[in-house]
Amino acid sequence: MDTTPLKIIHITDLHFFEFPKNILKLFNKRILGCLNWEWNRKKWFDFSTAKRFLNQLEQYKNTVVLVSGDLTVTALEEEFLLAKKFIDDIRKRSFPLYVIPGNHDYYTFEAIRKKRYETFLSEYLLSEKYPTVISLYDGTPLILIHTVKPNFLSSRGVIDKDQLHRLREIIPSLDKPAVVCGHYPVLHHTKEYHSSYSRQLKNAHLLREVLVQTKVPILYIAGHVHHYSLSKDETNPLITYLCSPPLFYSKVRNGGFCEITLENGNFNIKLNSV
Repeated sequence: MDTTPLKIIHITDLHFFEFPKNILKLFNKRILGCLNWEWNRKKWFDFSTAKRFLNQLEQYKNTVVLVSGDLTVTALEEEFLLAKKFIDDIRKRSFPLYVIPGNHDYYTFEAIRKKRYETFLSEYLLSEKYPTVISLYDGTPLILIHTVKPNFLSSRGVIDKDQLHRLREIIPSLDKPAVVCGHYPVLHHTKEYHSSYSRQLKNAHLLREVLVQTKVPILYIAGHVHHYSLSKDETNPLITYLCSPPLFYSKVRNGGFCEITLENGNFNIKLNSV
């Protein structure tokens, strides 16, 4: 077994955007996403940093890259093409790469019917059934969960009963520190962010009840809230909750990525700017 300390680069909420060339594609929830982008979020993102991030990756060896969703803004074909090119550029640098969808990747019911995420990211799909458990290069378990679904107006996610049932078997049986990754955070509120009801994860309290059964350290990684947040669980300090900011947020918004190192059973986290 490789004795090199496990290192993970966590990136999230990439939000590649392309305004629809076909006006008919705006006759659904997409029009809300486009307007919100043009009037609000657009000024917060700086995609010119993409190349700089790829260059920064060159300094890392024996490192896993984890992408926790929201590759797009409105789940449009053109957005997925931009996102896939960026992700392919990471993989070309020979990094083990794991990707899960975010709510923006399931933005419309039309995108779900056409399996747009699954089609464009087919090379990165590990399983049709979640949670997916992967053994990383040092033997650390990586548990990927699926928390997204389309909504007419809200940004709510859900962790379904089948996943919770399987997690009830997986979590108590862990015998070494593990990483769990979902797009939505378990905690609705921390000192860094406050999620309104329309942006929360349904059944988050049930997921937390499962996680606190752990007997080993767990790092739960998420995105979605567009803030960096790091906190311990109040009832079981073995659980650490990490939210990383959007990778392409401008310096004013404190964007970037998290560098996670597991050494001697401890997760050490560092926020890096791009």
